[in-house]
Amino acid sequence: MIRYFIIFLPFLCLFSACEKEVEIDVAPISPKLVIVSNFSGSDANNALSGEDFFARDSVMRVTVSRTEAALSTSGDTLVNVPDAVVELYSGSLFLERLTYHSLTSEERALGFQPYYEAESVRLSAGETYDLEVSAPNFTPVTAKAYIPAIVSETRTSISTTEVTTTNGSRQVNFTLNLEIDDFPGIKNYYHLNLYQEVKLLRFNANGEAETSDDRGVLFGAGPLAFNLQNNNQEVLPYIDNRGVLIRDDSFDGGTGSFTFEGEFQYNPQSEELGSFIVELRNTSKDYYLYHSSLARQVRVQSGFDAISGPVVLHNNIENGFGIFAGYTPAYTNIDLSD
Repeated sequence: MIRYFIIFLPFLCLFSACEKEVEIDVAPISPKLVIVSNFSGSDANNALSGEDFFARDSVMRVTVSRTEAALSTSGDTLVNVPDAVVELYSGSLFLERLTYHSLTSEERALGFQPYYEAESVRLSAGETYDLEVSAPNFTPVTAKAYIPAIVSETRTSISTTEVTTTNGSRQVNFTLNLEIDDFPGIKNYYHLNLYQEVKLLRFNANGEAETSDDRGVLFGAGPLAFNLQNNNQEVLPYIDNRGVLIRDDSFDGGTGSFTFEGEFQYNPQSEELGSFIVELRNTSKDYYLYHSSLARQVRVQSGFDAISGPVVLHNNIENGFGIFAGYTPAYTNIDLSD
């Protein structure tokens, strides 16, 4: 009996020791500035430069927010910073102090954040820009970004079929063939987006439909969803398959050939199709790394990729978080109105 008591005595002491409260000092984590800016040169092949949706990236626009403490009860992980000083440089040459803009009702409806904008500087492909941002009670942050040259050359063709749905809408199924002539000797990164322009029909006094001469609106106010059909090229689908990210590993200095398929619907009683718009961005490496990590993070968080672990967003902001990156777009308009 005594033997069993001696054996259990150390375990009783062990469990009683686990109940002792231990105080640990954890240093608070100071909030940091978060910068987001994707921009292109004003000399891009931009056939739609008159449209705000496409023109907004041809000027320097920067959103500035701050990280929120992990135990905050505000419910927001990022909080807008309206009192920052945002300055743009080219090397050591000061270019402009950006002006803060609150949102219009249209921008708010599209999900934009308040931003700082350069009002006089026009951005150019082939140039490198430096950003410095400071705000009260924050460590100043810096970033550097390069705008690559326009894509060497592309060739596109599209075929479509239309069917009437049960609710009377028309479904357009499309197949897009794309060829990219890649610059040799350097790593190139691309971001492909597809858009469909829709024009609203107007009716005259006789009840006859008339198409406005004004440019239409973009279907869904953003890129279409589509999928890669050929397996000989490696691409990374962007968020919700609305775009793809491409790197030239398999066709460096040659021609990359891709086939994509997708679909969308429109109402023929009130809408008429305008241009089908192919946007191919030649992006910087930082742009590609940030948006590819963002796409992977969304896939993991949405449960579409249960194998991969947590994804850390690419960051090129010194002393802060976010992305400051350039790209140059090229646009091809295809008429689907007939």
